[in-house]
Parts: sequence; structure tokens; C-alpha cells
Amino acid sequence: MISLFKWVKENPNRAMFLVPILLVAGISISHVVTWYDMANPFSWAVYLSIAIEIAAITALVAATNRVKGGVWFMFGIVTFIQMLGNIFYSYKEIDPNGELFVSWIELTGPIWEMLGSDITDIPSMKRYLAFLEGGLLPVISLTSLHFFVKYKKEGGEDTEGEAVNSDSESGEGPDEDSSQESVDKNISNKEDYQTIVDEKKKKLEEDRAIFEPLLKSLYKDGTVVLGEALPTYAEFRSGIDSSYTDDNIKMFLTLCNFLDITELSENVRKAKTNYSEACSIMSKYLTVDMLKVDEKGVDEMAKVVVDNKSKDWWSTSKK
Repeated sequence: MISLFKWVKENPNRAMFLVPILLVAGISISHVVTWYDMANPFSWAVYLSIAIEIAAITALVAATNRVKGGVWFMFGIVTFIQMLGNIFYSYKEIDPNGELFVSWIELTGPIWEMLGSDITDIPSMKRYLAFLEGGLLPVISLTSLHFFVKYKKEGGEDTEGEAVNSDSESGEGPDEDSSQESVDKNISNKEDYQTIVDEKKKKLEEDRAIFEPLLKSLYKDGTVVLGEALPTYAEFRSGIDSSYTDDNIKMFLTLCNFLDITELSENVRKAKTNYSEACSIMSKYLTVDMLKVDEKGVDEMAKVVVDNKSKDWWSTSKK
């Protein structure tokens, strides 16, 4: 309990998001009892109602500890049951002959008529009112949970980083184990970086073996000059070896357009450069220019590669 009060004191803003959740849970207990009482003895209805609210608290604890998977599913079920219980309880308690209900119908009657409802249909009017009075509270609770999970402190640091920040402020550095782990990770980063470079070099060599012969065929062994029309796709396909796939050809022609080697004008493919210049452009594109980087530079590049494994940095640089 002491640690709970300490947490609230240290996180007053985040703790405020818990207030609506806990209040709605307390209110819903009595309402859900009425709903469960339809199919259970009263004592069991009470047990079930309490169990639902305990499930809500469990979801809160899971959210506080950043447990992944199932938190929103559980809280969603709890919210749905709370909505049913609150709406049913409100519907049952509405007095259709009461002064308050009659005044409500008089006030909101034009709205329901615009929506196509008959204000003399008392059960429908009771349903609308019950939903407004009982159905919105659990939605507020669910929204508060979202704010509670997503809340971050000023400076963009969430509550998970508090322990790290406190260690930094106290002057306590990382222990030897964490330092060794950092060194091992750094070595792994370099190895991953070199592996990716080797893979890209291999891929470029494979592309070179395909694209350079195709470029020679497209330029009719170098006889095509600047501005001259090039073979159509069908002519080009029939004039090359059958070992080249349609994907190879389409990728090659697309690359030629991208590198401004060729252009399409009125459905006619034309040469934008002469053959020698086209060979030079293609060769530069398919060449790995290895820069000399000091150890620190390699470390930084390795970190980028590892932190962005989903990104193909070499292909991106070639786009």
C-alpha cells in the first residue's frame, strides 16, 4: 500500500487516468448485478459482477507493467459487459410516467423525429435514454485506459524510463555486465554490416551479368545512336536468349528508363544516350564504391544497419 501511494505521488498526472476507470468499475458492480440476476441466483450475480470488475483491475495491472497481448481484449470484454449491465439497469429503472422522463421526451422529441422515431413509442425512447445514461460510462473508462497506457512524461520519456533516469541522475553508471553486453553487440553490429555489404555486392554482380548483355542487345551491338528508336518489347524479346525471363527484361527496361538511358515517347522507346555512355551509366549503377571508414565510422554505420533491419539501405541508396 505504501508503494502504491508512493507511485501515485511520483506520477500524479498518470494516476488521474485511473480515477474514471475505478469509479466506473465501482458504479458498474451494482448495475451488472441486475443483469446477471436474470439468469443466476442473487448471490452468484454478485460474485460474477465482482469477478468482472476484478478482471478490469487485472487488465489495468497488465497495462501498468506493459504486458503485451490480451490487455485490450480483456478490457474490451469487461467494457462490453459493463455497457450491457449499465444499459439494462437504466432501462429497468426508467419510469415512463415520471415527470423527468416526460420532460426529457419533450426536450429531445424533435431530434428523435428527425431520426425517424416516433416519440409516442415509449419503449424506444427508454432504449435511447438507457443507452445514453448507461452505455457511455464504460466508453469513458476504456478511453481513460488508452490515455493511461499511452501517457508520457514531459520530455517524451515514458514511465518505463524512470528507473533508467534515476540511475543516471544518481551518478551510477552501467555495471560490468551491461558494458560487456554493449561490446558484444557492437561486434555483432560490425559483422551484420559486413554481411549485408557482401550480400549486396553478390546481388549487384548477378544483376551485372544479366543487364549488361541485355543493354548490348537493346542497342543492337552498339549501332544505335542518340535519339534513334529502339526495338519494341516483342522485337527485343525475340532477339535475345530464351534464358532471360520476362521479369529480367521488365526490370532491365524499367531500370533503363530510371537511369535516363532510354525514354518512352508516344509508345516508342528511344535512346537518350549513345551506347558507350549507356554502358558507363549502367556500370556505375552496378558498382559498389567501398569508402574507407575508420573504426568509429564503421560502428555508427553498423548501428544504423542493425537498428533498421527491415530497411534495405543499399537498395534504398540505389533507388
